[in-house]
Amino acid sequence: MVPVPRELGMNNKRVEYIAHEPVMANEVLELLENIDDGTFIDATYGDGSHFELIRAKFPKLNLFGIDRDNDSVLSANKNNTVFKYNFSDLDSFVQEKRLKEIKCIFFDFGMSTHQIMNEDRGFSFQNNADLDMRMDQKDSLSAKDFINSASIEEIILILREYGEENHAYKIGNMIVESRPYRKTSELSESIARAVPVKNPIAKKKSVRRCFQAIRIHINNELTHIHHGLHKSIDIIDSGGMIITISYHSLEDRIVKKIFKESSVDCICPTEIPECVCNQQPKILLGRPSKIKPSKAEITRNRKSKSAILRYAVKL
Repeated sequence: MVPVPRELGMNNKRVEYIAHEPVMANEVLELLENIDDGTFIDATYGDGSHFELIRAKFPKLNLFGIDRDNDSVLSANKNNTVFKYNFSDLDSFVQEKRLKEIKCIFFDFGMSTHQIMNEDRGFSFQNNADLDMRMDQKDSLSAKDFINSASIEEIILILREYGEENHAYKIGNMIVESRPYRKTSELSESIARAVPVKNPIAKKKSVRRCFQAIRIHINNELTHIHHGLHKSIDIIDSGGMIITISYHSLEDRIVKKIFKESSVDCICPTEIPECVCNQQPKILLGRPSKIKPSKAEITRNRKSKSAILRYAVKL
């Protein structure tokens, strides 16, 4: 793959790429104090907020950014080296760019402010936009395609599994009965009608969970996290660090599971009396095992409230 020229593919109707305050920036910078000079990969470049801070504090690091969202690549600071790749293709990126001495791979799994606020993208239920939600707009499946064609069973399953929504059955039935949909407002109104409570705050939370579930599904987010983390562990140099910031339990469970399985010397089922897996630990878990933002940061930046930072060091 090649970097996308900024003058090509620009959407003249889109808002400028909006920067946001990087979550747990101080904690990330403190971890990097122990990193040797070499290559740093920001696997979720977004608006470049973490990237810019790291470049300013650690000028000897050779920084590269990747993102699956073309808007992010096109809007990147011209002084930053950013390419359009999904982080699940980290191995291809490293091989094609012939990167060496990889000392840190960083993941911030949160949505960018731009993606949420840009009405053309359809990520937010608070905007009346086309039902899209694709992080990579070259992907074939949009939220509108999924909602208008999926079976009721599949919709209910997605809302339960990815949204952890208690009213998935009622919402799924309402969605199918009210099809077709074109706009985010139409879908959010159907979800709210289906939720059997009068409290508007509770209804809004259900709408948010359902939009999250649909977004996770059409972007195959959890599978990409799984592949990206495993490839990072294989790619990074000995002594290098993998840092992740998750924002909901589904993401964090994957990180926790992969880090744990890659840090132990046996993954055999407990009922087997003798180890037969020949597992060799690949990483050392960071301590503490998870780091939460400070109260001051949560007060200043509400987006950070649910954030969990985990890190591991390659053996």
